[in-house]
Amino acid sequence: MSFLPSRRRRRVLLGAAALTAATIAVAGCATQSPESGGEGADGDFSGQTLNALLITSHEGAGNWLKEHFEEETGAEVNLTIVPYDEIGSTLALDQQSGANTFDVAAPWYVSIGDLAEGGSIQDLTDWIDETPSLDTDDFIPSINDPYTLVGDRRYGLPFDGDTHVLFYNKEILERNGITEPPATWDEYLADVKTITENEGDDGVYGSAIFGQKSPLILGAAYANRLAGFGGEFVDEDGKPTINSPEAVAAAEALVDAVPYAFPTAAETDFGVGNGAWYDGKVAFIENWTDLGVGSE
Repeated sequence: MSFLPSRRRRRVLLGAAALTAATIAVAGCATQSPESGGEGADGDFSGQTLNALLITSHEGAGNWLKEHFEEETGAEVNLTIVPYDEIGSTLALDQQSGANTFDVAAPWYVSIGDLAEGGSIQDLTDWIDETPSLDTDDFIPSINDPYTLVGDRRYGLPFDGDTHVLFYNKEILERNGITEPPATWDEYLADVKTITENEGDDGVYGSAIFGQKSPLILGAAYANRLAGFGGEFVDEDGKPTINSPEAVAAAEALVDAVPYAFPTAAETDFGVGNGAWYDGKVAFIENWTDLGVGSE
């Protein structure tokens, strides 16, 4: 879906307004620090174990990488999978309690500062600088720096930086006489209302809204609308603008769509929403680009 210019009166729908990324970080008390080299310096990690902490949506990729990493290195990889909004607290508790279960983790990048300050993850700056094979000059600076830097020190390596977009099911739109995807949030509301009123009794709804209490996921849907209405989270002085007319209109637009969403919006998480999408039960879903795999 293409970008549209932000015009307040048109209530513009932005196809991509929220960004997220995951960062690989080394746990603060990992059994072997990157600098130490050790027996695995030549790529042979036979007899060693790597305990990794990942989020639910990365489980499939994690299992695939686990299989290939074990085959290529001889190491044993143990994966622990937790919900997206629990990975930071899980990692911090592991280190603070002294359990020191995890060697590496992939936390949400906004938690890097707190994790670094609390000693839950290691400073990797010197190791990164001394490992030319990482080729960090090839990383996009606007992703690499915000996702790994705390002050002037790096605490991880980014491996996932993607865009929040609006996906739509062409077949459902066509069944309901909708010939084009919406270009504004008003059009989006009209479309989801039409679809739910026509097919809701058959278990097909206008949209899936991730309303479960998760600041990142629900916040991304709000950010899409905030950008579309021409609003900002903060002004030029860094002061919150959450009560601005644009911010209020964005919240109202999200609330207005809830009655036409897959039930129940307040309980819909990644698993429920994505399942409804793949089952052809919703016409629209706001998600990150990896949802496109398997959506054709």
